[in-house]
Amino acid sequence: MSLRSLSSVLALAMTAGLLAAAPVGCTGKPDTGETGAETGDDTDVPATENCTNTTDDDADGAVDCDDADCAAHATCATPTTETECANKVDDDEDGALDCADTDCASAPECQLTGTEGACLDGNDNDVDGLVDCDDPDCASEPNCVKEPVELACADGADEDRDGLIDCADPDCVAASNCAE
Repeated sequence: MSLRSLSSVLALAMTAGLLAAAPVGCTGKPDTGETGAETGDDTDVPATENCTNTTDDDADGAVDCDDADCAAHATCATPTTETECANKVDDDEDGALDCADTDCASAPECQLTGTEGACLDGNDNDVDGLVDCDDPDCASEPNCVKEPVELACADGADEDRDGLIDCADPDCVAASNCAE
Protein backbone atom coordinates (compact mmCIF):
# COMPACT_ATOMS: atom_id res chain seq x y z
CA MET A 1 0.00 0.00 0.00
CA SER A 2 1.40 3.38 -0.89
CA LEU A 3 1.87 6.22 1.62
CA ARG A 4 -0.84 8.19 -0.14
CA SER A 5 -3.27 5.27 0.18
CA LEU A 6 -2.44 4.78 3.85
CA SER A 7 -3.00 8.48 4.50
CA SER A 8 -6.37 8.33 2.82
CA VAL A 9 -7.44 5.26 4.81
CA LEU A 10 -6.42 6.93 8.10
CA ALA A 11 -8.23 10.15 7.19
CA LEU A 12 -11.36 8.18 6.33
CA ALA A 13 -11.15 6.22 9.62
CA MET A 14 -10.75 9.44 11.60
CA THR A 15 -13.70 11.01 9.82
CA ALA A 16 -15.81 7.96 10.60
CA GLY A 17 -14.81 8.27 14.30
CA LEU A 18 -12.89 5.00 14.31
CA LEU A 19 -9.60 6.72 15.24
CA ALA A 20 -9.14 9.74 17.47
CA ALA A 21 -6.28 12.10 16.89
CA ALA A 22 -4.16 12.54 20.02
CA PRO A 23 -1.98 15.60 20.47
CA VAL A 24 1.69 14.72 20.51
CA GLY A 25 3.93 15.96 23.35
CA CYS A 26 7.54 17.06 22.99
CA THR A 27 8.67 13.45 23.49
CA GLY A 28 6.90 12.34 20.32
CA LYS A 29 4.42 10.34 22.39
CA PRO A 30 0.74 11.22 22.82
CA ASP A 31 0.37 14.02 25.38
CA THR A 32 -2.05 13.20 28.19
CA GLY A 33 -2.70 16.86 28.95
CA GLU A 34 -0.86 16.83 32.31
CA THR A 35 1.07 19.94 33.29
CA GLY A 36 4.71 20.05 34.31
CA ALA A 37 8.04 19.09 32.85
CA GLU A 38 8.22 16.27 30.30
CA THR A 39 10.38 13.38 31.55
CA GLY A 40 10.54 11.45 28.30
CA ASP A 41 8.21 8.67 29.41
CA ASP A 42 4.98 10.67 29.17
CA THR A 43 4.90 11.09 32.95
CA ASP A 44 4.87 14.77 33.61
CA VAL A 45 6.33 16.11 36.86
CA PRO A 46 5.48 19.35 38.65
CA ALA A 47 7.57 22.31 37.59
CA THR A 48 8.32 23.31 41.23
CA GLU A 49 9.91 21.52 44.18
CA ASN A 50 7.89 20.69 47.29
CA CYS A 51 10.54 21.36 49.97
CA THR A 52 9.24 18.99 52.65
CA ASN A 53 8.32 15.67 51.05
CA THR A 54 11.72 13.92 50.48
CA THR A 55 11.00 13.71 46.74
CA ASP A 56 12.66 15.31 43.72
CA ASP A 57 9.43 16.91 42.50
CA ASP A 58 10.94 18.95 39.67
CA ALA A 59 13.19 16.14 38.40
CA ASP A 60 16.39 18.17 38.59
CA GLY A 61 18.31 15.63 40.68
CA ALA A 62 18.06 17.60 43.94
CA VAL A 63 15.65 16.76 46.77
CA ASP A 64 13.99 19.23 49.14
CA CYS A 65 16.57 21.43 50.95
CA ASP A 66 19.33 20.26 48.58
CA ASP A 67 17.35 21.82 45.70
CA ALA A 68 18.21 25.45 44.94
CA ASP A 69 14.47 26.11 44.55
CA CYS A 70 14.12 25.58 48.33
CA ALA A 71 16.91 27.91 49.51
CA ALA A 72 14.45 30.51 50.82
CA HIS A 73 11.95 27.98 52.21
CA ALA A 74 11.56 28.29 56.01
CA THR A 75 12.36 24.59 56.50
CA CYS A 76 15.66 24.92 54.64
CA ALA A 77 16.91 28.37 55.60
CA THR A 78 19.94 28.51 57.92
CA PRO A 79 19.13 30.60 60.97
CA THR A 80 20.83 33.98 60.99
CA THR A 81 21.31 33.90 64.75
CA GLU A 82 22.27 31.20 67.26
CA THR A 83 18.94 29.65 68.24
CA GLU A 84 20.04 27.58 71.24
CA CYS A 85 22.96 28.63 73.39
CA ALA A 86 23.75 25.36 75.17
CA ASN A 87 23.22 22.63 72.58
CA LYS A 88 26.86 22.29 71.42
CA VAL A 89 25.77 23.09 67.83
CA ASP A 90 26.66 26.12 65.71
CA ASP A 91 23.02 26.76 64.79
CA ASP A 92 23.70 29.77 62.56
CA GLU A 93 26.85 28.25 61.01
CA ASP A 94 28.99 31.34 61.67
CA GLY A 95 31.87 29.42 63.26
CA ALA A 96 31.02 30.42 66.85
CA LEU A 97 29.47 27.79 69.09
CA ASP A 98 26.88 28.50 71.78
CA CYS A 99 28.20 30.95 74.42
CA ALA A 100 31.19 31.81 72.21
CA ASP A 101 28.68 33.22 69.69
CA THR A 102 27.88 36.92 70.23
CA ASP A 103 24.22 36.04 69.54
CA CYS A 104 24.20 34.33 72.96
CA ALA A 105 25.73 37.20 74.95
CA SER A 106 22.47 37.86 76.82
CA ALA A 107 21.40 34.21 77.20
CA PRO A 108 21.15 33.24 80.89
CA GLU A 109 23.26 30.13 80.37
CA CYS A 110 26.08 32.30 79.03
CA GLN A 111 26.19 34.87 81.79
CA LEU A 112 29.59 34.80 83.47
CA THR A 113 29.19 34.62 87.20
CA GLY A 114 32.90 34.76 87.95
CA THR A 115 32.67 31.52 89.90
CA GLU A 116 31.78 27.96 89.06
CA GLY A 117 28.76 28.19 91.36
CA ALA A 118 27.46 24.63 91.14
CA CYS A 119 30.43 22.31 91.64
CA LEU A 120 28.79 18.95 90.99
CA ASP A 121 26.54 19.53 87.97
CA GLY A 122 28.95 18.47 85.20
CA ASN A 123 28.91 21.94 83.62
CA ASP A 124 31.46 24.71 83.21
CA ASN A 125 29.18 27.31 84.82
CA ASP A 126 31.65 30.20 84.63
CA VAL A 127 32.76 29.29 81.10
CA ASP A 128 36.46 29.23 81.96
CA GLY A 129 37.14 25.80 80.47
CA LEU A 130 37.22 24.04 83.86
CA VAL A 131 34.33 21.87 85.03
CA ASP A 132 33.23 21.34 88.62
CA CYS A 133 36.02 20.03 90.88
CA ASP A 134 38.67 20.79 88.25
CA ASP A 135 37.82 24.48 88.65
CA PRO A 136 39.74 26.29 91.42
CA ASP A 137 36.45 28.02 92.30
CA CYS A 138 35.34 24.68 93.76
CA ALA A 139 38.47 24.07 95.87
CA SER A 140 36.52 24.49 99.11
CA GLU A 141 33.60 22.31 98.03
CA PRO A 142 33.71 19.28 100.40
CA ASN A 143 33.17 16.84 97.54
CA CYS A 144 36.05 18.44 95.64
CA VAL A 145 38.71 18.54 98.37
CA LYS A 146 41.63 16.53 97.06
CA GLU A 147 43.47 14.41 99.57
CA PRO A 148 47.19 13.98 99.04
CA VAL A 149 46.85 10.18 99.05
CA GLU A 150 44.14 7.53 98.87
CA LEU A 151 42.78 7.43 102.44
CA ALA A 152 40.82 4.20 102.41
CA CYS A 153 41.58 1.36 100.07
CA ALA A 154 38.24 -0.43 100.17
CA ASP A 155 35.63 2.33 100.06
CA GLY A 156 35.10 2.61 96.29
CA ALA A 157 36.10 6.28 96.37
CA ASP A 158 38.97 8.15 94.76
CA GLU A 159 39.97 10.42 97.64
CA ASP A 160 43.08 11.80 95.92
CA ARG A 161 41.20 12.31 92.65
CA ASP A 162 43.92 10.79 90.51
CA GLY A 163 41.46 8.60 88.61
CA LEU A 164 42.52 5.44 90.45
CA ILE A 165 40.23 3.84 93.01
CA ASP A 166 41.22 1.70 95.96
CA CYS A 167 43.55 -1.19 94.99
CA ALA A 168 44.10 0.28 91.52
CA ASP A 169 45.78 3.29 93.17
CA PRO A 170 49.54 2.88 93.92
CA ASP A 171 48.81 4.56 97.29
CA CYS A 172 47.09 1.29 98.32
CA VAL A 173 49.83 -1.15 97.29
CA ALA A 174 50.59 -1.98 100.94
CA ALA A 175 46.95 -2.27 102.04
CA SER A 176 46.08 -5.78 103.26
CA ASN A 177 42.95 -5.99 101.09
CA CYS A 178 45.05 -5.15 98.00
CA ALA A 179 47.79 -7.76 98.48
CA GLU A 180 47.75 -10.48 95.89
